[in-house]
Amino acid sequence: MTFDNVEAIKSLVAVGLGASIVPSLCLGSGHIALTNAIVAPLEPCAGRRVGLVRLRSKHPTEAQRIVADALLTLRA
Repeated sequence: MTFDNVEAIKSLVAVGLGASIVPSLCLGSGHIALTNAIVAPLEPCAGRRVGLVRLRSKHPTEAQRIVADALLTLRA
C-alpha cells in the first residue's frame, strides 16, 4: 500500500499493519503516538535534495526572503 499522509502511515504501524521509513521530523508528537513502536535510525544515513521554487513575476515577502536565505545558507 502507498500513503501520502504520515499520520495515516503511523496509524497503520501503531496497530501492527506494517512498517515504514519516515522523516525524523514526523516522529514527534502528532495525532498518533508511537508508544508501542520501535524507532531505529537508518544506517547508512539517508538524505535527500530539496529545492526552492518561486514565481518570477511575484516579489517575495520578507518572510519568504528569510526562509530562502536560511535554505541557501544550509546549502553551503
